Amino acid sequence: MKWFDGQRRESNGAALKNGKLYLFGRRGVFVLKLWPSPRCWWKPPAREWCHKRPAFRFRPSWLAKEFLGSRPPPFFLSEEEGCDGQLPLPFPTDESWQRGRAAIQGFFDAIPKSVRAIVAPFPSRQWHLLSLLARCPGAVELARSAPVIAWLLANNFEFHRPAVKQPMRAARSWVRRPRRELIQWLGFPASSVKILSRIVPAAVSIRQMIALRSALADPAVLKLLGHLPIINAGVMAIVELPALRAHVEPKLLLEVAASPHERVTPDCAPNLEWFLDLAEELDLPVSARRFITTRSVMSAIAEAQWLQDALFWRRLRARDPLSLRHAQFPKPPFLPSAGISPLTDAAALIEEGRVQNNCVGDCASMVIAGRFYFYRVESPERATLELCKSAARGWVVGQVKAKNNGPVTGQTRAFIDAWIDEVERAEQEVPEEAPF
Repeated sequence: MKWFDGQRRESNGAALKNGKLYLFGRRGVFVLKLWPSPRCWWKPPAREWCHKRPAFRFRPSWLAKEFLGSRPPPFFLSEEEGCDGQLPLPFPTDESWQRGRAAIQGFFDAIPKSVRAIVAPFPSRQWHLLSLLARCPGAVELARSAPVIAWLLANNFEFHRPAVKQPMRAARSWVRRPRRELIQWLGFPASSVKILSRIVPAAVSIRQMIALRSALADPAVLKLLGHLPIINAGVMAIVELPALRAHVEPKLLLEVAASPHERVTPDCAPNLEWFLDLAEELDLPVSARRFITTRSVMSAIAEAQWLQDALFWRRLRARDPLSLRHAQFPKPPFLPSAGISPLTDAAALIEEGRVQNNCVGDCASMVIAGRFYFYRVESPERATLELCKSAARGWVVGQVKAKNNGPVTGQTRAFIDAWIDEVERAEQEVPEEAPF
């Protein structure tokens, strides 16, 4: 297919012409009309043109990476320099990349800086908010004082079932109404205007806001959030779950709200949930326990690790009344080496799980059954190695994980592969027959 410039587009690119930005990518062609009347049309592969609310991150660098790729090197080796006249990678030329980057920048330069400052902090649905600010008089004033409420209004069709058929017309009719009435129309309590105005835009998503709306139906949550100067992702993750709300004090929420680590991704809430799940499995009475500070949460995490070990032994006792605590492990399939040593009993497995924060402590029965074996890796980095017994290939390497189930480096994998090769070569060596 040929486009506006008469050229066939087979790869990524960008061009600015006649007040429109043309973006060519793997998902098809996007045509964006410039401010002050932003519109978007999309041509997917093998389909017709349609209107689109694009899920772009409206930053020039993001669009350049998505539709132009990495910037090509400033020069390529010539044939005399040893590459036979061929490009090492299918890069566009630096000149075409710069033209595409200038086209993308031109699209953003048409948008006032004050509008870009409102839209940029939100991690998703930026086009929806941009369209609201451009096409709805009074939306800019609302967004300056209450950006999250403006974002909710821009996505009003997500907060109604059935969805609003003409969301932009509905937004125009509501944008200048009192905010208490506006958020009530979106399903939030009228008394939550100040709470919504304190939410960090970077923590906002449709799922998060629907969950918060359900939580705010409880007057206790309104009271709990009313004293917070700022509401981030960590706070919302705690209050949206009744099981977590029952175990936190306002002082803990204040500390979570002030933490920069909780701004976009919750950290305290998953730890609390993990602790409570373990306590429930062990039938421990924790209903009256309330956490005051993050220090008390860290103490609960340490307690949860102890609970996890206790749960492991409880499961073993359920399988075998005699318990497998002192059961004999099979002989390790491979002998130890410098930096790699087998975990030869249940106590060693539990200690490895505690140190590395993984679940190998719950795998003793699988080791005893002869299906798995685990090794402690101490060089070139600390890791846990899993060997699996295959009917066709014998013992093979399974998972290799660093602490907290993180990935290991290529150097560690190469070290383990070399150890396996050395062990297999030693097993294949057959001593010469002694002369008779």
